[in-house]
Amino acid sequence: MFQKIYNDGTLILNAEMNNNPAGSFIVEEQILGTGIASIEHFYDVHNQWQYTTVPFSNVTSDFFVRNASNFNVNFYSYYQAFDLVPNPASSLYTNWDLLEDAWVYAHNGNLGAPMNLNKGIGYAYGDEADRLLSFSNTFTDLENNDLNFSVSLNSNDANADYFDGWNLIGNAYTCAIDWDSFSKTNIENTLYYWDGPNERYVYYNGAGGTETGDGSNFVNGGSRYIPSLQAFFVKATATGTFTIPRSARVHSNQTTWKKSTVSQVSSNVSFLKLAARSNNKSDELSIRFMANATPNFDSEFDAHKMYNPNGINFFSLGQDYSLAINSLPNFDTTLMIPLYFIASDAGINTIELSTKELPIACNVFLKDLSNNVITDLSAESYQFVYEQAKLFKAFELYFSMNQAKTNSETLKIYAFEKTLYIRVNALSSEGSVFVYNSTGQLVLQDKLLSANTQIPVTLAKGVYFVKVLVNNEMTYKKVFFD
Repeated sequence: MFQKIYNDGTLILNAEMNNNPAGSFIVEEQILGTGIASIEHFYDVHNQWQYTTVPFSNVTSDFFVRNASNFNVNFYSYYQAFDLVPNPASSLYTNWDLLEDAWVYAHNGNLGAPMNLNKGIGYAYGDEADRLLSFSNTFTDLENNDLNFSVSLNSNDANADYFDGWNLIGNAYTCAIDWDSFSKTNIENTLYYWDGPNERYVYYNGAGGTETGDGSNFVNGGSRYIPSLQAFFVKATATGTFTIPRSARVHSNQTTWKKSTVSQVSSNVSFLKLAARSNNKSDELSIRFMANATPNFDSEFDAHKMYNPNGINFFSLGQDYSLAINSLPNFDTTLMIPLYFIASDAGINTIELSTKELPIACNVFLKDLSNNVITDLSAESYQFVYEQAKLFKAFELYFSMNQAKTNSETLKIYAFEKTLYIRVNALSSEGSVFVYNSTGQLVLQDKLLSANTQIPVTLAKGVYFVKVLVNNEMTYKKVFFD
C-alpha cells in the first residue's frame, strides 16, 4: 500500500496459472507518471463460465476471444431490462431457460469490429481452455477513484420484485473490496457470485451475521471480500446510482470466486443450514432467526434464490419469493417452513442438515409432502428419488415431531388466492381460527364448524400467520394470500 506513487517505468502485477490469489495494489492518494501498468489475471473458464470485469479503459472484446482456435468463445453481458414472455405467475417458475436470452453477445464476431468494454461492467466469459491473460495500459488508467455504477430496475415482469432489477457489475480495482465496509443505496444487501467449477450461485448477505462472522449470512461459501476483476450480481431497488467508495479497498487472500475464506463460529444469531446433494453437485440454504427480521421479504437480511437451470436448486419459500437465505423474526418450535427442490436431471438426491445453531435443544424434521415421510435430520440425512426433471418437489421443515405428525395426519392449512382452506380428519368439537398479519396484529377470527372449512378473506396481498385451535391442539401455519 502506497500513499502516493509516481511511475515512469512498468508496474507488473503477476498471477499464477491457477486460482491462487494474484498481486494486490492499493494507492491511498495519487497515481502519477507516464509509465505502464500490466495486470495478469487467471481465468478458470475451460468449458465453464466466470464473471469478470476489466481493469483498463482500452480493453475490447477481442482481448478475450482472440485466443481460441476453432472455438466460438462465449463472451456476454447481461441485459437487465429483458422482458420474460409470458409473464411468470410466481417465483416457483420452471422456464428459467428463457432467461438465457437476457445474456447478450458482447462481441461483434469475427467479421465485426471488437466492442469496447467498460470498467466496472460485468461480463460472462467461457473458453475452450483456462487462460492467463495480461491487461496493459498507461499507469494512470489504474482505477483509483470511487466506483460509481448506474443500476436500473425495469418492472416489466409480473412479480417484478423478484424477476427484475438484476445488474451485473464488477470490481475494477487491483485489490479486493470489503462489502461490509460501506452503506448501499438503490440496491439490496446481497452479493450473488457464479461458481463455475461447482455450477451454482453463491451468496453473501452483508447484515445480521456480519458483525459476528457466524456463517448464517452466506450460502455455498460466499464471501464479503470481492476479488479484483470479479463480477457479481446485485438487485436494484430503484433506478439510480450506487457507489463503492475507494475506502472499501482491502488486501485479501480471497481468490476469484471458487471457495470462501470465511470461517464459521458460534454467535447469538440462531440459524441452520440445509444442503441438497446429487453426485458431485450440491446446493445450500440458510434459515436464520433475527430480532429485526420480518416474515416478509427483507432486502437487508434475505437473499433471493438465483436458479441454475443446469443443476440442482434447493430453497425456502417466503411471501412468494424463492429464498437462499430466509431470515425470520423469532424461533418457535411450532414453526413450519416450506422448502422446494428442482433440478435439471432426474436421479437420487440427498438432503442433510449441515449446520445447526438454534436457541434451544431441539431436533430438525424434514417432511416429504409426496409421501409424508418424516426424517429427523439431526440424526440422519434423507435420500429420495427425483423422478421427473424440472418439476418442483415440496418439503416442510419442522422443529417438533408432534407438530410434523399433526400436520400430516389430522390437519391441513393452506391458502389459494383469497380463500383460506382448513381440513381436519376428525373434528370432535368446535374449533377456532385466528389470522395475524406480519406485525402480529389479529386481522381475522372465525369458527371452525366442519372438517372442511373454506374462509373467504378480503385481506391485502401478503404473508399471514394462521393459528388453529382444534381438538385441544394448537397449530400454526404461515400462508400467502394473493
